Amino acid sequence: MHRDPRKTWQYFAHAVIREDDPAKLTYLMQELYRMLKDNQEKPSLP
Repeated sequence: MHRDPRKTWQYFAHAVIREDDPAKLTYLMQELYRMLKDNQEKPSLP
């Protein structure tokens, strides 16, 4: 299943804006970094 990157960023932005807990914000940032890193390592399909 392919995700629309625009929706992913939109969901992430909403989560960060609404979250006040520093631990949860740290988790969100770590997950974002992990996903970006995973996407860079995968070869793109033609």
